[in-house]
Amino acid sequence: MTRFSKAGVDYFPVDVAFDDNLELLIAEFGADGLYVFIRLLQRIYGLYGYYCPFGDDARLLFAGHIGLPEKRVGDIAACAVRRGLFDPGCYEKYHILTSAGIQRRYFEIVRRRKAVETNGDYLLIDVDKILKNADKTEQSKAEQSKAKQSTVKRSRGWGRRRTPGPAEPADPKDYKQRAEMIDALAEADTNRLMAMAEKLEQQEACHG
Repeated sequence: MTRFSKAGVDYFPVDVAFDDNLELLIAEFGADGLYVFIRLLQRIYGLYGYYCPFGDDARLLFAGHIGLPEKRVGDIAACAVRRGLFDPGCYEKYHILTSAGIQRRYFEIVRRRKAVETNGDYLLIDVDKILKNADKTEQSKAEQSKAKQSTVKRSRGWGRRRTPGPAEPADPKDYKQRAEMIDALAEADTNRLMAMAEKLEQQEACHG
């Protein structure tokens, strides 16, 4: 059985601040306006990716699915098109809802997919440019990661030296100094022992 990859995505970004066009839609239709608009975005991104059909039958099914009258949904969608939230040309010519912003966000989300089906008639942006920029970004990230790993490996081994043992001089030049020190200590011990021996002889002589 052939397995087809889905066109839609599991999430889509929403701006934290609405633009004036969406604010005007909300001002005209209240909470219904925002609700229908968000549900349309869910339908676009979740099912079709970067557009969705919105002819008479599609509008009727959509209205029944979200529980609002078809006329209410149609008026809100028409206002969204009029306000520029959806592209008027695509709506009038192909009876679909889409926009350049929707398409740009969608193809940025799916840029890592091996294959993405597109309809050239519906496209409002240069998809190849987005994918090429994505490839450059991924390549740049890979190069930065490789350079970082190389730096870490080098820093771990850079300047490493073997710690000398307790009886091992840190440098060959220390051999002479160590030998001189040993000789001086030996000479001092010899003199001290001779002085002690002379002192003991004198004490024995006095007792004798």
